Amino acid sequence: MKHKLMACIVNPHLNLNRNNVKDVNNNSGINWDSNVDILWTDVMGNAFDYCEPEWMEAEDPLFILYTSGSTGKPKGIVHTIGGYLLYSYLTFKTVFNYTDGDVFFSTADLGWITGH
Repeated sequence: MKHKLMACIVNPHLNLNRNNVKDVNNNSGINWDSNVDILWTDVMGNAFDYCEPEWMEAEDPLFILYTSGSTGKPKGIVHTIGGYLLYSYLTFKTVFNYTDGDVFFSTADLGWITGH
């Protein structure tokens, strides 16, 4: 089953290439597709300052983390709302000895599980 991309929000700090031509440094930037691409500034221009939270159960899925597949087919594990968030909080508080007012800096990409 293939999923059709419905929308892609693009941050305008990137080199937008709406005409699909290369710039002076031979960079193509982002090939703009008006059927799916939407500027971040257009989306956020209509956004409210407050968003009502969506209440979830502790065992509701939060995300799926996949292995790299270096030893075979990639495997995914479902992390749940309560389990993952509680573990992250306790690890951060105890391993990093975080206290209110501390500033935390991580060089890890937040997209990596180590960034969490």
